[in-house]
Amino acid sequence: MLRIHVEQSVSQARVRLEGRLGGEWVRELEHCCRGLLDPSGLRQLTIDLDAVSFVDPEGQRLLAELHACGASLTAKGPL
Repeated sequence: MLRIHVEQSVSQARVRLEGRLGGEWVRELEHCCRGLLDPSGLRQLTIDLDAVSFVDPEGQRLLAELHACGASLTAKGPL
C-alpha cells in the first residue's frame, strides 16, 4: 500500500509518499506526478521518499523518469 500526499503552491509541488512503491501504485504515482510536472520549469516538483519502505523495479524506473523530467527526489533513509 502507498499513501500519496500532494501539497501545491504557485512555485512548487511536493509529493510525499508513505509505504511501498510497487505494482498498481506505480501507475497511480505516475498519473499523479504527470499532472504536476511543469515543462516550463516555473513550478518545481519534489518527491519526498522519507517514509517509503520498498521500491520495486517499475517504481525505480518511474522515479528515474520523473527525475530526468526535472523532479527532485529527497530521502533521509537508505532508499
